[in-house]
Amino acid sequence: MMIAMLAARVSAVYMTPLRMACVAADVAKALTGDVFEAEVALLRSILICPERSYGYDRPTTSRLQGVNERQGLPTMPTSPEDLLVSVRDHVMPHVEAAIALSEDMQHPLARHSESARPDLVAAVEWVAGFAGDAAALTEERYRRLTTVRGVKGRLGDIERRLQGMDSRSPRTSIALITAMSVAAGLPGAFDFAACRVHGFPCVGHYRDTGWFRECPKTAEWDVCAQKHAVENARVVANLEAKAIKARGDPATRRELEHVTRITRDETKGPNPTSSGPFTSAEVDGIYGAGEWRCLHGFGLFQGYRADGTEKWRRCDNARRSGTNAGVGADETIACEDATFPALVASIYYKVFGDWRRELRLGTDDVAMAYRTAACAHPEFTVVAIYDTDAEGVRFFTMTGHNFGLWTAVISWNWIAQVVAALARRFFGCNVAAYFDDFATVEPIFAGRTGKMVLHALGEMMGSPFSSVKDEPMRTINVFLGVVSDLSQFVPSAVVTLVPKPERVKVIVAALTAAVAANHFESWADVARWCGKVEYLASSTGYGRCGRAPLSAIRAWAKSRRGDRHKPSDSHEFTAAVAEAISFFIALLPLIPPRKFCFRRRARKPIIVYTDAMYTKGAAVPAAVGMCIYDPYAKDKWRHSSAEVPKWIMEKFKERDQYIGQLEVIAAVATYSSMPLEFRERDVIHFIDNTGALVGIAKGYSKDVDSARLINVFHTIAAAIMVNAWFEYVPSAANIADLPSRMDMELLTQLGSVPFEIVWPDPSEWHGGLEDLFERISRPRASRKRKRSL
Repeated sequence: MMIAMLAARVSAVYMTPLRMACVAADVAKALTGDVFEAEVALLRSILICPERSYGYDRPTTSRLQGVNERQGLPTMPTSPEDLLVSVRDHVMPHVEAAIALSEDMQHPLARHSESARPDLVAAVEWVAGFAGDAAALTEERYRRLTTVRGVKGRLGDIERRLQGMDSRSPRTSIALITAMSVAAGLPGAFDFAACRVHGFPCVGHYRDTGWFRECPKTAEWDVCAQKHAVENARVVANLEAKAIKARGDPATRRELEHVTRITRDETKGPNPTSSGPFTSAEVDGIYGAGEWRCLHGFGLFQGYRADGTEKWRRCDNARRSGTNAGVGADETIACEDATFPALVASIYYKVFGDWRRELRLGTDDVAMAYRTAACAHPEFTVVAIYDTDAEGVRFFTMTGHNFGLWTAVISWNWIAQVVAALARRFFGCNVAAYFDDFATVEPIFAGRTGKMVLHALGEMMGSPFSSVKDEPMRTINVFLGVVSDLSQFVPSAVVTLVPKPERVKVIVAALTAAVAANHFESWADVARWCGKVEYLASSTGYGRCGRAPLSAIRAWAKSRRGDRHKPSDSHEFTAAVAEAISFFIALLPLIPPRKFCFRRRARKPIIVYTDAMYTKGAAVPAAVGMCIYDPYAKDKWRHSSAEVPKWIMEKFKERDQYIGQLEVIAAVATYSSMPLEFRERDVIHFIDNTGALVGIAKGYSKDVDSARLINVFHTIAAAIMVNAWFEYVPSAANIADLPSRMDMELLTQLGSVPFEIVWPDPSEWHGGLEDLFERISRPRASRKRKRSL
């Protein structure tokens, strides 16, 4: 009976490209007329800010919005009008302009809220406008929710017409969500409605949503034209071979048992997300023989729960099946990140100065998010597993998306971003979404009203939030595995981010095991652990600490991987890769909390100039020069110049020209020589070599010698929490060019005092950096305290 019902439903709504186009036209036609237009006009009248709550500019980077405290690509000399200082030919005019600039301007890395989207800023200002009146804010949000529900009721006839088109989203208020999206000027509103009716595509060309950054991708092949039976037979054979292996391998058997339990659980309950188990012949009865293509379901171990039980997730290999290769698209996603709580805090501080009301963070999670996004092509979402209950290969069908489908990422994030945007624009919710995780950051007087609105919108979207993962509003809470501490925002204007200790331990343990074995288990492990380390570093690390060794690991993996469909016989680490991994094992537990100090920018920045010279065969072939201006120091000008020691030059790869590496070491040595003077300070650092400038700013260089030195700098920067902005200076205007050539006349006139260089070691990713980090990350005790010790 179940098979007959499923087969009847599939035949009624089998989504060929032509059928999808016809449904989209029918949906657009239904969403017209006086009734719909009147409700759109009403909704537009309750936008919290007509100017900033209407319209949408698609992002141009992978981050939708977040706290901006890392430098991007520096301005090149080809665009002199964009340089902080435009003087090109004279030293003192450039120095005078740089000092004047530091007196007047905000440091480039102090623009914390610069990336905030207009609707979020409007939402913050709207909530703050209630000035602590909790009752008024609560009443207003309930009033708006009542208005929206009234619109839903009046659009009931249109909704029934949409649902009558064999909608695959029966729990979604499609007409209401479309009306709200149109009223708010959101992109792709009618396309979104069509996808809610016929499902989101998982093969073919994915229509441009207009929500994310442009990144064209062409489908590699037409999946529909492939021999599905051959692929299905291959998956069955692999699963049966895995079952044979499991007889003598308890770990593999345990994986198969967890996958079976997870998959069978999805077929149960009041709202099952899949059906089965079925035999191959039974799936033929649903979709037609040779008309469906299965995905290999496998288990991914995710650690342990609080009660000590193992946590597993089932993933479906849409890459190996070729399903993902059969998708073309015009964009790739952009999301908020774990810095969102700090971003909201920065807006409150920027707009209102000393904001005196405590901020709180609450989080939510959508249960089985991908499964709630109906797929237009369920014939390509069939899952094959080795079912340990049946002791054989079995198949499961589903209407939603697999965890493993490339399109699931765009489809779900499209849904999530619509929910967050509507919450901000109609209810002033200070909310953001990252996949299925949502964060709400609001003043204490807002209570739970922001989360209440979010939950109501989740129900209207047909993707209800999990009651189990509803984390209440707190001053210290976890979002995306990062602990956000808002407790010092009042009165200190400080927000702190730190990774969950448990997450750090898991990553360090995995990397330690990999080093002990001298290899990762698979190339998928390389990608997974690199991703986890990168996320941890980007969310809670300071500057670009760790980017250089991480890039080295990825470059090694890319060079060794070869054919993605065939395992490589060379998983073993090179010495450099082992050092790079050891760097993270040593440093991850030591990295201090990432602090966003919104008042700190009152202090003027330090101005730094560095330079290097190299002349092959000269008596002094390699030398560096540094000049430092600190407006708060007793001796405002300090400088150093020295020949680069032979022991450093010998550690560089042999080459004809070393100027790029020397320019990097000149910059790094400035901070390794005077770490305490730079602690928690803002810096504007001028360099006249574009290769060194770009490498140190972005955190990596393809040249291994430079990359290792750059890693030393970013390790020091993390330890002393210095904010350095790197800027180009023409050689003719670079005052550090003088000491690099032992010309001290101008520096003597300025009263500059020399300092001794402490050279960084360029030989290893790892060697001694954890000792350096621990040593310089501890503030120097004051004389008063020393006397008392």
